[in-house]
Amino acid sequence: MNHPAKPGRRTVRAAEALLARSQPGLPHEPSQGMLLVQQVGQLWKQMLADSHDLLREARLTPVTYATLLVLYHAQDGVMTPSALAACTGEQPTNVSRICNELEALQLIRRSRSENDRRNVELSLTARGLAQMDALLPRLQERAERTFSILSLSEKNLLERLQKKILAHAGQPAG
Repeated sequence: MNHPAKPGRRTVRAAEALLARSQPGLPHEPSQGMLLVQQVGQLWKQMLADSHDLLREARLTPVTYATLLVLYHAQDGVMTPSALAACTGEQPTNVSRICNELEALQLIRRSRSENDRRNVELSLTARGLAQMDALLPRLQERAERTFSILSLSEKNLLERLQKKILAHAGQPAG
């Protein structure tokens, strides 16, 4: 099975070397923020590459998996398309396309709300629930392996810092 190239230390070193070589020609030296963005991007790519085979085996993409994960953790197992869009950060038209894919795979179902027949509700099918129950432990093991180099206190600190950054991200400067 072909896997995307797994970024690692060599990739990070190559990106840092490129930034270092580029510095003399740039009006501004790369900021620490830019280096952090680069590192976060490399970590994300490596984690996606590490899970690629499991997702492909399940006929999922990172986006369809993220959608299933949100539905898996939804209160009462039900969500509206607009709530799903808000949770995943996807545009409503993209949520429709994603739901069409997942419905074709018989992993989710659309139904009319019993409270308001104008609203559509999304939920996992028994097949979708079984797939997530089988997939999550395998993906969790890979995530644990990725962060196993960190102590518990370092993991807690990283989590707090990420939450702080996410709460601030996208806010206007000033």
